[in-house]
Amino acid sequence: MDSEWNLREAFDFWKGVQGSFFKILSYLNNEELGFEYDREMRNLGEQFNHVANAYHWWLEYIIHDGQGIKPDLDVANSVEEIQSRLRRAHQRIWDLIENSTWDDLRKEYEVEENGTRKTVSLMWILWHLVEHDIHHRAQIGLYLKKKGKRIPPEDFWNQPVL
Repeated sequence: MDSEWNLREAFDFWKGVQGSFFKILSYLNNEELGFEYDREMRNLGEQFNHVANAYHWWLEYIIHDGQGIKPDLDVANSVEEIQSRLRRAHQRIWDLIENSTWDDLRKEYEVEENGTRKTVSLMWILWHLVEHDIHHRAQIGLYLKKKGKRIPPEDFWNQPVL
């Protein structure tokens, strides 16, 4: 492996996943954020909020990155507010990545899940957030399909923003 290869390059593909949220939002208006796929599930706006809040939860309560941004439990009421929340969340994770080394990926953190404590590494957390983004992007795609909202595939998938 080239010793000049850094973490940002290793996670570069993630920018495309993150960017696709902004491209999807560019096709929506504020009223569409209230669309529900099912009464038991989050509405469209809540889905986007959940994505942003996941970053802040891990970074504030587990990693303790020192930025002091807690998850915003209030649902954003506009496309612009959601974009702002996502932008802050994405910048925060990239600040962490840019200030981490390969050795930092091994650092361990204690988390509690369903009453059970477990230890996870920074690498596990980063990959969990990648997986989380991809999972919720797919859910958002299902919402939009059910609503009859068509987004060109080239705009739905991997649009780098940062």
